[in-house]
Amino acid sequence: MNEADKSASDPAAQLGADPARPRAEIERARELAEAQAVELSAIFHHAPAGLALYDTSPELCCVRHNVRFLDLVGPHWRARGSIAGVPLRDLFDEPSYLATRAVFERGLIGEVVEIAEYAAVLAPDPQPRYYRWSLTPLRGADGQVSGLLVSAIEITEQVRARERIADLARLADAKTAQLQLILDSIADGVWVCDARGQVIELNRRAIDLLGLPEKGASLRPLDDYASLFHTRHPDGTPMLPDDFPVSRALSGEAVVAETVVRNARTGQDTWLQISAAPLHDARGQLTGAVAVGRDVTASVEITRQKDEFLSLVAHELNTPITVIKGLTQSMERRMAQRLERYAAETSFSVEELGKYAEQLRSVVRQTGRVERLVGELLDISRLADTRAPLNRAPISLAALVIDVVARVQSTAPAHPIALDLMAADRQAEGDAERIEHVITNLLQNAVKYSPAGAAIVVTLRAAGAFARVSVRDQGIGIPADEQPQLFSRFFRASNAPAHQYGGIGLGLYLASEIVKRHGGEMSVVSREGQGSTFTFTLPLVDAAGP
Repeated sequence: MNEADKSASDPAAQLGADPARPRAEIERARELAEAQAVELSAIFHHAPAGLALYDTSPELCCVRHNVRFLDLVGPHWRARGSIAGVPLRDLFDEPSYLATRAVFERGLIGEVVEIAEYAAVLAPDPQPRYYRWSLTPLRGADGQVSGLLVSAIEITEQVRARERIADLARLADAKTAQLQLILDSIADGVWVCDARGQVIELNRRAIDLLGLPEKGASLRPLDDYASLFHTRHPDGTPMLPDDFPVSRALSGEAVVAETVVRNARTGQDTWLQISAAPLHDARGQLTGAVAVGRDVTASVEITRQKDEFLSLVAHELNTPITVIKGLTQSMERRMAQRLERYAAETSFSVEELGKYAEQLRSVVRQTGRVERLVGELLDISRLADTRAPLNRAPISLAALVIDVVARVQSTAPAHPIALDLMAADRQAEGDAERIEHVITNLLQNAVKYSPAGAAIVVTLRAAGAFARVSVRDQGIGIPADEQPQLFSRFFRASNAPAHQYGGIGLGLYLASEIVKRHGGEMSVVSREGQGSTFTFTLPLVDAAGP
């Protein structure tokens, strides 16, 4: 090998041939290392997490850290500006130091540690703070651990927010349990539904009333209730879901109504008195409805038995009263005839016989009074049975009014009764016997409460789709503050005491109820001392004008 070949194959010879080349490469390497150091320093200081480098000395002192890490150790250390050179023990209270040192010791043996949630008390603040952090051992050229890199972010607010949410959830659970306890202790059934008509809550009593095995079986749409429980109105007609009290409450209406349901377990009917009301949020938006149902089956049965008793007593009384009245009237007629025929031949004086005749007439009057009371009791029992149908048929109101007026006029000749019939050719629809009772009651009251000789006027008009019948008297009138109660059961006006006028306060109540069942209304206009006008309306067979 010649010298030229030897020089070409020897790197040392080549370097020696160009001594500036290694210096340039070394400079480039140095510049690259400095650039990387600057970049790493920038990453270290501007990282989104807190970073700190710890040595491996027994004190585990902090060598360097970024600004974010200083924020993690609290305001006391942040005010000092740095924790470089500060031993690990100085940062924590004793329990937190021992726990943290145990983690560092795992790093010293080369273990990478990651902790998702870590609680620590940093002196001097006694309140714990929470961190997500990791510990990474750094190795030197010899492979030994030469430092520990801590990366951490504070999650105290998240943890406390989670704890607050958990506290609220526990409170909500406690309130829910308390509310359920209260609901289940209520003796009435309670149903709550949302704005869509889905039952979302009910109490133990409601489950028992429906006869279902568990709560979940009742948490269903209201539409299912009609078929499951055969819901009905008190008159026995089916109650559709839209007619449920709670369904009506969803439209914003406060409702009190009776409903009949069939218990799914026993198959027996249960009568419920239900009060329902809408539910609104703070903005006034409808969010649902609540219904409270009370079992009134026993009360309904007692009422039915009472009505049966009244009907039975009234019928039992009616038979002897009819006999007594008939015999007394016959005796009265015979007495009058004999008084006229044999007055001169009998040993009795005319005055004595007249006294006997007056006594018989008093018996007839009192028997008639008892007969009317029995009749009112019978009417109450009939009206109480809401399932009893009315015998509806077209009625010539004019003919009915004329007939009743003629009958009342014959028994009260001292009270002239005038007729004013402006709709004589119109017909109403209803039960003629019941409507006759209404007209008779109003006319008899007009006679009873008017002075002798005072005129009574009966008018008949057509008003749109209704006939309007009025009875006007010139009697004692009714106090204004008592008029709203006039159609209540057993009510008597204070200026018409029973001992003076008789009656038990059922006549107007019965008349008003009869009119209501026909789809009409009854009203009164009265001034005390000047008379009264009672008016009732009935639907006409056709809706033609007057």
